[in-house]
Amino acid sequence: MKQVCVTVAQASGRCIAQRQNFPAMSLASVASGRLADGLKSRSGSRESARVAGGSMRRGRPAFSFTEVLFAVMILGIGFIMVAAMFPVAIKQTQETVEETTAAGVAKGAASYMARVGTNSNFPSTLGKVVGYAGPAPNATAIPFWQALSGNLILSTDSRYAWVPFYSRTQTANTTNNTVTLSPYAQVTIICVSARNSANFTNADLKLQALANLQGRPALAVFNDGSASNVPDTITLSQDTANGGPANPGAGMAEGAYIIVADDSNLPNVQANPLASSNGNVYRIGIASNGSTTTWELLPGSDMRNARYVVVNGNPTPARPVGAAVHVYLVGRGYGNSNGGDTGVAGPAMDVAAYSTFIQVRPDPSSH
Repeated sequence: MKQVCVTVAQASGRCIAQRQNFPAMSLASVASGRLADGLKSRSGSRESARVAGGSMRRGRPAFSFTEVLFAVMILGIGFIMVAAMFPVAIKQTQETVEETTAAGVAKGAASYMARVGTNSNFPSTLGKVVGYAGPAPNATAIPFWQALSGNLILSTDSRYAWVPFYSRTQTANTTNNTVTLSPYAQVTIICVSARNSANFTNADLKLQALANLQGRPALAVFNDGSASNVPDTITLSQDTANGGPANPGAGMAEGAYIIVADDSNLPNVQANPLASSNGNVYRIGIASNGSTTTWELLPGSDMRNARYVVVNGNPTPARPVGAAVHVYLVGRGYGNSNGGDTGVAGPAMDVAAYSTFIQVRPDPSSH
């Protein structure tokens, strides 16, 4: 037996001698084997640590160019979709604000007309619709206009205003040759917003001239498209008798309003006055086949829902068709506030239309 000393290096740097008795032939192999195993184990542990540490430092490989390209494309599509929403959202918000404001304007306008609603300010119109309209206004409309014109522009926000119209009937008593005025007047209020300027001014209320806050007289031919399942249309021409603009179609635009003023020349109305469409309000849609004079009526604001009356024994829709009728147009504004039909510009001023009835009182002096 030989005595062998196996020395193993420790972390502290000291040598520890272990003496053991081994057979002469196996001692060297055993000692060298254990030493080799220990060295391999420690070396393997250090190598594993280096590999692991290196792996943590390196991380996974970077994105490829194809992956980056697809990511940018998807991100770009998302940005485009989000950006496309902003104009629509802004427009809807603006329309909501305008419609909310218009409701308040109309409520205030109706209340004001009720306060000034006397026989002098709202004389009988024989069922026709009147409003101050241009250089040759109906004399009936002059006191009406004078009573209201000073309050048409909203005092708290001059971007908004309203355009007034009214009609009032009377009943004749042939027995004693007297006339009884209706105690009520139908009023129509078109709320508008300044489109061609920052706000409305007194220039939009000019007397003896067509201005923004006045209805513009025109002659209109309505075409009922229900039989052919096509949109209803309207064609405008000059109303020389009432001082209308030479080219009323220039003031037309999508969203403009048309108010029927006098359809007494229609055969159905002559057969039955209840078939009259006076006071009906229609809204303009798009131009018909690119025309500058013929426009479609906006669905939901056309003639499809007309009431029915009996004409010559037959149920007949009360539609202003068959001949040209007198109408008022409220549409595009005059860009320079100088009136005339050559200076109109921009989109339609119209925001919303309202119609109601007010009670008309006798004049204070008549009590």
